[in-house]
Amino acid sequence: MKDIMIMNVKKIAFGAAVVFFSNFTIAQTLQDGINSIDSDKFAQAKNNFTQMIAKEPKAENYFYLGNTYLRQSEPDFAQATESFNKGLAADSKSYLNKLGLATVKLGKGDKGAIAEIQKIVTDSREKDADVLFRAAEALTLFEKNNSPDLAIQFLNKAIERAAKKEVPANYYYTLGDAYRLKRVPGDAMSAYDKALPLAKNKASVYTRIGTLWMAAQQWQQAKTSIEKAISTDATYAPAYKALAAYNIKYQENAKATQDLINYTKYADEDPYTQLEIAKLYFTNEDYANSKVILDKIFDKINDPIKFKLRAYVNYADGQYPEAKQNMDTFVSQAEKSRVQPAD
Repeated sequence: MKDIMIMNVKKIAFGAAVVFFSNFTIAQTLQDGINSIDSDKFAQAKNNFTQMIAKEPKAENYFYLGNTYLRQSEPDFAQATESFNKGLAADSKSYLNKLGLATVKLGKGDKGAIAEIQKIVTDSREKDADVLFRAAEALTLFEKNNSPDLAIQFLNKAIERAAKKEVPANYYYTLGDAYRLKRVPGDAMSAYDKALPLAKNKASVYTRIGTLWMAAQQWQQAKTSIEKAISTDATYAPAYKALAAYNIKYQENAKATQDLINYTKYADEDPYTQLEIAKLYFTNEDYANSKVILDKIFDKINDPIKFKLRAYVNYADGQYPEAKQNMDTFVSQAEKSRVQPAD
């Protein structure tokens, strides 16, 4: 009898351990994916969340995958929509995936999506800090289509809800991003300062502080913060992207090229990340490297923005008929909200 009791205790303990480590592994994997997105490792993040879906095809995991497609430098609205719809098929009440679909609308220029996001938050009764955070993130994601005031409101509530446990650093630095959109740099810096002690990778926060200084044209403070980011984590790709922008500003083309080489080294091979690198080479007037990267990824990208960039590269090389043809293709295929008068 005693032996049976000991066996049962061991069995219960083992079962509890399996549940604990399973939940721990899922939590760790989720955090790994979030860290990959923040580090411009989008291919890695997509792979991460795809594996999570394979193990557990639940609504939240489909949302995280879809959100990755929205967070890359050029959002892939089609892939994001497909993932969010699968999330809603898994759970028709999923607030996160409803937010995802509303975010796609906002990204495409539908300002009515702001009210839709607000209604989803209201329907959730504002109980879930993650729903509040993701709603706020959606409202800060797009440069032309956003609502920083509402994002700040949601983030303050998310921070209040999360404070019972531990406030994630990205709640604070997204709050900083919202204040940046609102052009209130002092409050943005205060939010980043609050994120700094909480962040597991402080390079992420130092890079944001550096780019905030750049936006304020405080160039020495910007360089100091970016250098802090690199000294904290020499593999944090966005810091090199920020440093490249700094050196492009000062027409230090050779230094900017080295920064972009480092960015390429520490980001990943996701085609949309490579597209961003091609753009930066173009800005640095390094048309040869821009063309090399663009040619390498051209057939891997569905976004019509590729035709616009190729048109500019053609123009820089004096290939005017090809430039016009590519620009015409871009204008005919792109969402109207993405076509600028200069195009």
